[in-house]
Amino acid sequence: MVNELDNRPVVGGFVVLTDMLGHEVARALTDAAGGFVLVAPEPGAYRLHSAIIGWRSTVSPPVLLDRDGTVDYTFVIRPQPVVLAPVLVVGETSCRGSSEVGEAVVGVWDEARKALSAVSWTERATPFEFRWIRYDRTLDSRSLVVLGESTTERQGVFARGPFGTVSADSLWAVGFVRPAESGAWVFEGPDARALLSEEFANLHCFALAVSDEDPGLIGLSFQPVKDRDVPDIDGVLWLDRRSGELRALEFRFTHLPWNIVNEHVGGHVEFQRLPTGAWVVRRWWVRMPIPETTIGLAGRRRVVARRLREQGAVVSEIRDLDGKPVVIGEPGYVTGTVYDSSQAEPIAGARIVLAGTPYQTRADSTGAFALREIPAGTYLLAVVHPALDVAPPVPGTRSITVLPGEGLEVWLGVPSIETLWQSLCPDAPRSDGVGALAGRVTDGLGHPVSGATVSAQGRRWIVMEGPPYARSVDRAVVTGVTGPDGQYAICGFEEGLPIRMQAALGERRNAVPTVAWVDGGRISRVDLTLRPKR
Repeated sequence: MVNELDNRPVVGGFVVLTDMLGHEVARALTDAAGGFVLVAPEPGAYRLHSAIIGWRSTVSPPVLLDRDGTVDYTFVIRPQPVVLAPVLVVGETSCRGSSEVGEAVVGVWDEARKALSAVSWTERATPFEFRWIRYDRTLDSRSLVVLGESTTERQGVFARGPFGTVSADSLWAVGFVRPAESGAWVFEGPDARALLSEEFANLHCFALAVSDEDPGLIGLSFQPVKDRDVPDIDGVLWLDRRSGELRALEFRFTHLPWNIVNEHVGGHVEFQRLPTGAWVVRRWWVRMPIPETTIGLAGRRRVVARRLREQGAVVSEIRDLDGKPVVIGEPGYVTGTVYDSSQAEPIAGARIVLAGTPYQTRADSTGAFALREIPAGTYLLAVVHPALDVAPPVPGTRSITVLPGEGLEVWLGVPSIETLWQSLCPDAPRSDGVGALAGRVTDGLGHPVSGATVSAQGRRWIVMEGPPYARSVDRAVVTGVTGPDGQYAICGFEEGLPIRMQAALGERRNAVPTVAWVDGGRISRVDLTLRPKR
């Protein structure tokens, strides 16, 4: 493939082979010399189509292929740029709108399809090895504060997209949310194959959108047709207005089984073009409601979602199959200072974490910190107070955006230990000889358990000269109940006293009572896990 203007090879461009009816039969990515290899399914006449984002497609004359024959073909393309005009017509969609809007929508959709087709091809061809971080976290449904999370780092060749969506026929017939045999619910995200399917185009209306945050983006919004009565998605595909490159997909689940309405229930996918011309999913997440049944004053039952479950991943490294690193954009960095919001003094030793990733550090004696080599993207920045060593509430949590090759400076104000103590232990004055216990009760899957009773039994022992050599002379039992996020706090225990911890909810208890120790003036963390009901 060469450029008509200077006869130079076109590197990293897609060449699509179609039959004479326009059906795609093969696709290839040009190499560093502009070369490509396409294998036709049978002899006959075919056409070549260029599929380069930001350029109009060039179509070749018919090319005849004989059985077992090979054709050496120089595909000359005309570099005509695609201009995505800043058009926005409120209320007009491809289901009902003017011809001008329809043409503009088609233009944006054509560019989006090029990138989605490239992503789908990359997933099938698997020419890369990825290292990625997968996370599973529980969020407060309103504030999105992280209540608990687990992360794993994986490495391998992607055999499918991030969601592994079921077949298009099943997806569009049953919907994006379906019950599982275990009684849980399965949420499906849209992969490139689903978005490229005819069902997606036929079952959604399209319109153009603009971004309030980035005027350089143009969006193709979509929503289900009016008569669609199964769980579906609406959202926006965001493209760079100048280059036509696909940047991100934002979507929300609609028509949920429990009539739960929450603006945060949905997902986000970030796309990136590699220097080779291939396209990959760089980062993704999907948020699902955790339904709970409540009973009102009138005895009426209703389903609410106080918590959300977020599953996602971020790619940290890409290599080709020979082990050579593939540049995916210069990383950024974050610097800042952690300070006591009540006294405006630095907090030394605070732990700073990018939630859902392995990136973390500690503040120095001046409260300063630095996180280096951070892949570009949006993260949740959390601070753990050194006097807590715990982290139940995560004060100072905030969303940040790291840009490629750029630094971000932040100031993080967190409550002092006195303020934290007063919020957790309002009836127990803080002193050097008295400590507190706080933590979270979860089930076997790591999900917070609300309404569990936590009992703490403290014992003082004296040493005796003869058997039994030690005797308990003082026993104190203090109880607490976990909140919606599974957190509890028990305060006022004497420093150095062994505390026997037990959590219970009905017939469920933590497997083995936990023995904890408290430090004077500090809040020690003790997390408890309930056994499954037998």
